[in-house]
Formats: sequence, C-alpha cells, structure tokens
Amino acid sequence: MHKKIYKITASVLTVSLCCALAGCSKEEAKSETVSSSANGVEPEATAEPAVTPEPSKELTLTKLDVKEPNNIAVNGYLELPTVDGPYWQIVEDRLNSKNLEVYHKDGEEDWTTAIFSGHTVYDYVMDDGSLQKCIISGYEVFDLNNASDEIEYPNDTTQLRKEKTCERIYIYNSQDEYDAAVKNREDGQAILNGEEAAPERCVILNGSIVPNLQYEVGDDGKIRISMRDLSYAYSSKTIFSEENHILYVPMVYQNTAKFPTKDTPQSVLDDLNISEMVNPDNGTFTYTSTISMDLWNDTFELPQDDTYMMPIEDISRILGWEFWTGDNVLKIVSDELDDTNPDNFVIDTTVREETCYDVGTWEEIACD
Repeated sequence: MHKKIYKITASVLTVSLCCALAGCSKEEAKSETVSSSANGVEPEATAEPAVTPEPSKELTLTKLDVKEPNNIAVNGYLELPTVDGPYWQIVEDRLNSKNLEVYHKDGEEDWTTAIFSGHTVYDYVMDDGSLQKCIISGYEVFDLNNASDEIEYPNDTTQLRKEKTCERIYIYNSQDEYDAAVKNREDGQAILNGEEAAPERCVILNGSIVPNLQYEVGDDGKIRISMRDLSYAYSSKTIFSEENHILYVPMVYQNTAKFPTKDTPQSVLDDLNISEMVNPDNGTFTYTSTISMDLWNDTFELPQDDTYMMPIEDISRILGWEFWTGDNVLKIVSDELDDTNPDNFVIDTTVREETCYDVGTWEEIACD
C-alpha cells in the first residue's frame, strides 16, 4: 500500500481582468453621388446622412413563480439563518475572537504576503502557543499549510470568497480555462444585453453562458435541465458517485444537497439516512430542508438516470436558486454574490511535485 505525500514547490499567479463589453456594430455610411450634367460640370457631393445604430433588443424574461415552501430566501451566503441571527454574524464573531495579525515574514514589519487568490495572509496563536497562518474567506477563517501556503478548506465542497465582501472567487488551473471563462462571461452578457442572438434553449448561469447545455420542455409543459451538468458548471467541487448514483451539490458554507436517482443502492440510501425518502415505484423522493429555520419537506420528481434531468422548479425550491425564462434563454442566479465578474477570476498555477513513500517502510518510491 502506498501513500502519496506532496511538496509544493512553485509559486502562484494572480490574474485579474476588467472586461468591457462592446456595443452594437454600426453600419457603414453609404455615400451617394449625383450624375454629372450635360455640360460636364462636376457636381458637388451631397452630405452623408447620419446613421443611427440600431438599439439593442432587450430580452423579455419572466421570473419563475416558485411554489412555497422553498429555500430561495435562505440559500445565500449572507442569508443563511440560525436561531441566533444570520450565520455570517456568528462566523464573524469567531473570526474576531482569533485576534488575527497580518503575517510578517520572519518578523519583518514591512513584509507581508498574499496567496494566489489575492487574500492577505494572517496568523493567530494556537492553543499550544504556536502560530498558524490563515486567510479570511468571506467571514470564515481558512487555515493555510504553514510551509506551502496551500488552503486547508473545511471540506471538499467549500467555496472561496473575497475577504469581507463575500464575493465568490472562481479558480482556474490554466490560462486556457481562464480564457474560456472570460469568453463565456462575454457571450452571456452580450445575449442578456440583446447584442447577440441567443443559441437555441441556452443556459446562462450567474451571468455566463454554459456551453453545450440546453434546457428541455416536456410534453407536460415543464422545463427540465440536467442537474448534474448544471451543478458542474456551478462549481468544480460538485461530487458525483458513479458507483452509488448520488450527486452532491455544494451550498453555502459547508452545506451540501444530496440528490439520489432510481438506481441508488438501498445500502447507500440507508447509510445517508435517506432510505425512507426515495420511492422508486412512483418515481419520487422526499427532500427535507436543513437550512431553513422553518423545517419543511416535500415530494419531488426522482431523477431516472445519471443525467439528473429535473424540473427547474424542483431545483429552485431545493437549492434556492432563482430562474428566469424567455426568448430562448434560461437565466439562473444561485446567489447575487456568485456573479461571474471576471475581476473575481484567478489562476492557480501552483506546481505540485509528488514524492511517494511505501507506507510499510516509508522508503521513497517511484510514483506510478
């Protein structure tokens, strides 16, 4: 049995981009010439008429009217409630209790550091008296590996946010990924502003078009979309278990929504304590909200396979996302703070060098 241990060796790069979307194109002005008279005198050219560019055609979108109860009012980073008030205030109190100090290298007062995301690095005193480096994501304290500055996320689905503004940060691992994200944002904004025609049944999530994803309209009139594809577009930290047929969709803080299918094994349903929620015979599952102060549950359409085609109203009620439809467009907003502003796009170019050891002898071995 082998265990991989990683050493972080390279630096990181922050990229910020301010995008300005171009307006409508203008037609070239057409000049007219007047025929010469019989005596051959060259006529004077007439003045070219001013050309007024065609105005942008704004989309006509209708907000989805969602049945209650739902999680729309409680799903946001600054909206998640508790009995003691908004959760972010509780997190802020924890933050203040740590008495963070801006990190200075080797005690040099004029030297501070920031990681690839632009976050300022702080430190605080641990119970054993040692110093722990950290950053502030939204109002949460995320520890860093003291040696490599790698972020130690609270769990596998946690998202990174700007300090105190709480805007979501979108992380890409290459320039190509970054450029594609910027292009998707530009295309999404051009469509929403009426500057470009919308592709057939296109999906725009948090301001960016989602390439190759389309919604469907069923015979029952319901609009459905692949929850799996939509979730991956929403967050690369989406987890799907092909073996167990369970989709884990990230929510704010460390919350996760779990979606089964009709093929989810009974043993898995039992382990997740949701066996009584799934009824494959009538094609439904029961969801119980865990983020709302007023606990509620309802029956929803059970996905029939791993594409997770689901009615958008079901998705809206469970995740709290808002939907608009019209003019060949499905517009989705998960949280206003999740807007895909390219100022919040960063590239993580950390290079990880693998060093592998035999677990039995702890001798260094080849990483096959």
